[in-house]
Amino acid sequence: MFPDDQVFDMIDAYRAKGAKTFKFLDRTFNLTTKRMLQMMKALILRCDEHTTYQFEVTGDILTKEAIQEINAIAPKGLFRFEIGIQSIHEETNLAVNRRQNNARLFENIHDLIAGGIVTLHLDLIAGLPYETRTMFQETFDTVFQFHAEELQLGFLKLLHGTLLRSSAISMGYAFSKEPPYEFTSNPWLCEEDLEIIREVEEMLDLLWNKSLMKEILLDLTKDASPFQTLYQLKQHFNQQHFSFHRFQLVELFAIMDDYLINTLHRPDLSRKLKKIYLMRHTQKPKIWWEKHRNNDFAFFRELHSKYPNIPIDDFYKYGVACRNEDFSFAVLFFPTGPFFIELP
Repeated sequence: MFPDDQVFDMIDAYRAKGAKTFKFLDRTFNLTTKRMLQMMKALILRCDEHTTYQFEVTGDILTKEAIQEINAIAPKGLFRFEIGIQSIHEETNLAVNRRQNNARLFENIHDLIAGGIVTLHLDLIAGLPYETRTMFQETFDTVFQFHAEELQLGFLKLLHGTLLRSSAISMGYAFSKEPPYEFTSNPWLCEEDLEIIREVEEMLDLLWNKSLMKEILLDLTKDASPFQTLYQLKQHFNQQHFSFHRFQLVELFAIMDDYLINTLHRPDLSRKLKKIYLMRHTQKPKIWWEKHRNNDFAFFRELHSKYPNIPIDDFYKYGVACRNEDFSFAVLFFPTGPFFIELP
């Protein structure tokens, strides 16, 4: 790493040009707690509400004292920690010369999330030695339940100069000969296994990492495997011929709503989903649920009787209604912002 003064001078120069995110790639960043805290304190003195500093952190060597101090002095969102977990299975980690104290790692992650100050990005890798699909699902489900801001599911790359690259052939790995040298098969994951993991990764990125439906996933995975939940969702979206690369938000939510109502029979989550969709907008959006204009007018008149300070014409002009036998609510998309009304 550069001497600190040079680092800070470079940060100041790039911030002046509009840079907002700075990523430190030194994997030994938190090897020495005193050095780490000195760096972070210096950055806090130069912080503003638009800047984020991201560090690659070895999670199981963080000290309690360091976490407590960061939670006490840092502004929320200023720091982002990328913590590689890769696998929770010791045999797998040792095969790539990785030693990891899971108990301490999980405790540190819990303390960081509980503090609510540092944004966490957790990394997993599919395709490591000895890790079958069942074992990978155990890793995924364990790490997902931390509910970190982001969970990245990557696929093993056999890079030049790594221990695994030198023993790849003898271990039964096949991989691309072109960068980034991603593996295509190994003795522990069949083609079907790999496809299932890829489908989970695609759904994870869409619904969780893009923050489109975190609240719904939290409910769906409360008493179920996150891995299996995401895979089942992916099958439903595939059946609906959903395009993961080009889609409208209303289409995404409509397909999820169909799954919640017709597959899971969860009107409570359908209600939550519609609220989430409407509150993501600042202007009156397109909706997918059936509209009965006359019924909406009747509902708006009922709401007007409870909120007589709101002109009836505003309900017609700005309102979107959602009604069924279980719940009724409306959102008025005023120019000043949305206003939510729910009937008991």
